[in-house]
Amino acid sequence: GLTLASVDLHTGRQHQIRVHTLLLGAPVANDDLYDPRGAPAVRAALGAAAGGLSRGRVLLHACRMRVSHPCDGSAPLDVRAPLPTDIRSIVSRLWPGIGVDPAAWPDKTLAQLAGRGEGCVAEGGEG
Repeated sequence: GLTLASVDLHTGRQHQIRVHTLLLGAPVANDDLYDPRGAPAVRAALGAAAGGLSRGRVLLHACRMRVSHPCDGSAPLDVRAPLPTDIRSIVSRLWPGIGVDPAAWPDKTLAQLAGRGEGCVAEGGEG
């Protein structure tokens, strides 16, 4: 099965979500780099729901980034992006009552994924 997770980052380390979810036994879905054995099964199961999920399309999306202003470091910029069509389709199909706005999803932590052995459709939070 898959788990829908919202993750808040506190550092900007490359692949941070992908590495940590893998270590907890819930790798990000369709991640050929960190879960090469599980990714083909995810593509087969979800390909039609996502309109043809391709190899290399990790199901991970940064819906919100909050960063210091790049010019003068003043007030933080809060940038938001809606879910892409493929992830929106998967969320609607697998979790029909939750909606497609990550800001409205219940809070979850990576600790809640530990030991489940499930793939994770993750959404990244603050950076």
